[in-house]
Amino acid sequence: MRACSVEFFQDEGFRVLEADSGEAAVQWIERNTKIDVVFTDITLRGQLNGWDVAEAFRAKNSGLAIIYASGYLTLPPRIVDGGLFFTKPYDYEKVLQACYKLTSA
Repeated sequence: MRACSVEFFQDEGFRVLEADSGEAAVQWIERNTKIDVVFTDITLRGQLNGWDVAEAFRAKNSGLAIIYASGYLTLPPRIVDGGLFFTKPYDYEKVLQACYKLTSA
């Protein structure tokens, strides 16, 4: 699913930074990489889940757009203020529109 998402957003002209775990995603913060949207699954490899990743990014940048996705939830939702949640399987076009909406606000 991650590979399909990466390919879709690259085809739409986005520069995509891909991480294979929650910890790898959070390392992008330490690199001070400019990021406009965080699109994360809730269930990730490693100790950090998508909620943790979103909270870490938001702690660094309070206005950052956050989009979550999950096929199921085993944890209570911890959606950051203004974040959006999509249930899998999601419509890529709707996620794309959400990216544009969140980054133009």
